[in-house]
Amino acid sequence: MADATTVVILLGSAFIAALSYWNAVRFRIDTDWPWAILDVDMATSPAQIDLSIRNTGPTIARKVQFKFTPKLESNYDYISDGVPICEWSIFKDGIANLPTIVSTESC
Repeated sequence: MADATTVVILLGSAFIAALSYWNAVRFRIDTDWPWAILDVDMATSPAQIDLSIRNTGPTIARKVQFKFTPKLESNYDYISDGVPICEWSIFKDGIANLPTIVSTESC
C-alpha cells in the first residue's frame, strides 16, 4: 500500500512541476514582446495636438505599422500646400525599428 501511495504522490508532484514549468515559460514568452504605444494629447493650443510614439516593452519593436479608422486627417491638410498627415512617411511606411525606453529611475 505504501508503494502505491508513493507512486501517486510522485505522479502528482511531477504533474504540478510540469504545470508550473509551462506557466513560467508562457509568462516569459508573453513578457518578451515589444509594446508599442501611440499617444495623442491636447497641447497648450486647442488647434494643436502632441503625438508620441514609444515602445515600453523589453525588446525592440520592428516593422511598426499604423492603421487609423477613420482615416487620419488634419485641418491643415485642407488649408496648406504641404503633404497631408496620412501621407507622412512615419504613418505611410511605418517605423523600421523602435527601441525600448530605458528607465532612468532608481529603485
